[in-house]
Amino acid sequence: MAEGRRLVDALAAVAPRYAPDDRKEKLRLLEALEAVPLRAAGALIRFHEALCFLQAYPDCPDVLEGVDRALAGVPPRVDRLSPAARARLYDSGIAHTTLDYPFGYPMALWLARRFGKDADIAWAKFDEADRLDETVSLLASPAEGDAFSEGGMGWRAWLRVAKGGR
Repeated sequence: MAEGRRLVDALAAVAPRYAPDDRKEKLRLLEALEAVPLRAAGALIRFHEALCFLQAYPDCPDVLEGVDRALAGVPPRVDRLSPAARARLYDSGIAHTTLDYPFGYPMALWLARRFGKDADIAWAKFDEADRLDETVSLLASPAEGDAFSEGGMGWRAWLRVAKGGR
């Protein structure tokens, strides 16, 4: 078993325990994991789950600080994975991975405002073009509406232009 996986398994095992020695072990494991690459998607998922648990239920401020530091290091770990390993993280909810979910308007708006450059629409799954045409025409200015309806721009192209660099 790879060292990274062994350390992750140990962290996951000690995460729900709260004796003084367990706190010390968590701190030791968090520090050890800072320097160890995790190349397998399964190990990274388990690591992330253990970190999320520890962030919700930390033993002390020192453990929380170590967990926050480790969570901040997750996106670069994802970026270093092979394409095949990254694909296995699809829909995991881990930072720098793809999450495919039909969010409602309030959440979609929050995501667009907070993560606009990272949020996108799964157009391949969208099949209600007529409803979108009607909605977009209500949102467009008169000049935009003309370009949209008579200029042959199309709603996807119009939305891409309206999105700009966001």
